[in-house]
Amino acid sequence: MWVGEGITTFLGGKSDHSLEWYLQRLKRFFADNPDFDLFDLKLLRMDIPNGPLGSDLRYLIGGLLMGQIYEREGVDGLIEALQYGRTDADFFQLLEDKLGVEQGEFDAYVKAQMQEYGE
Repeated sequence: MWVGEGITTFLGGKSDHSLEWYLQRLKRFFADNPDFDLFDLKLLRMDIPNGPLGSDLRYLIGGLLMGQIYEREGVDGLIEALQYGRTDADFFQLLEDKLGVEQGEFDAYVKAQMQEYGE
């Protein structure tokens, strides 16, 4: 979900809007909910409350992270990302290998990226 849907969202957006449009709403969501915990990936299967176009956090955060991998490594980085497994451990290994983000840093990293997004 994180990688495949993240790449899809990075490249094509979601529904009728671009990834950037959704990330602006996610940025607002985190600003309004600073204590929202990103530690347990199983809890992130929820929509941000942005009206009828609610968005699964896995798509949006995945899109953000896959965009960062693309910026560093191009298409080859995305292809390699697709070769990691499907478990949470595989996802965190991908983040550590490609972005230098360890599992314990995930929450702080994503929130810091969103705080800086669009500035």
